[in-house]
Amino acid sequence: MNYINQKKVKIRKPHNCWGCAREFSVGSIMERNTQAEGLKICSIYWCDDCMEYMSNAVFSSDDMFSYGELLEDDGYREKLFGDINV
Repeated sequence: MNYINQKKVKIRKPHNCWGCAREFSVGSIMERNTQAEGLKICSIYWCDDCMEYMSNAVFSSDDMFSYGELLEDDGYREKLFGDINV
């Protein structure tokens, strides 16, 4: 997978964060990552909370994440949603 572009954008339609799967409304600021794999180009969006979490955690630059995978960390899930069981 080749990264084409990484940029903070004000979204023009609702998007879900790739890391936490939360939906963000129009006008929210998110990080857009555009990637190419073969002839397919796609963009995924990350919220500021997930970007901050990833910058403070120990990850390799080539780590890949599944959709919503960051919620598997109990501490991070509690930080986002409080003391509820998600």
